Amino acid sequence: MFQIELKNMRDESGLSQHELADKLGVSKSTIAMWESGRRKPDFYKLILIADFFNTSIDKLIFGKDKPTLQSESQIIFTNLTPNNQRQVLGYMQGLLYSQTSNEKKHP
Repeated sequence: MFQIELKNMRDESGLSQHELADKLGVSKSTIAMWESGRRKPDFYKLILIADFFNTSIDKLIFGKDKPTLQSESQIIFTNLTPNNQRQVLGYMQGLLYSQTSNEKKHP
């Protein structure tokens, strides 16, 4: 999957293999090997590639971002009934109140 994503991102950016190689500090043949699947970049290079294309390593490797805990929580919350959503919000407000009260008592 990585080689497909790298090639797609490079193509979408309008960069040749040579231009991308220059920007990442590797050879053109390294880019060609990554895109063909003959070689895989080390973790440091994955970070550089993800940073260059302003994307995540998950997107580079799997073709999509993994859901975060926050997005999973949002999905669960939006699937609740309105009454259950109110109960969850009430519970969260109680937790926040309890936390701020404890912080004031025990700084």
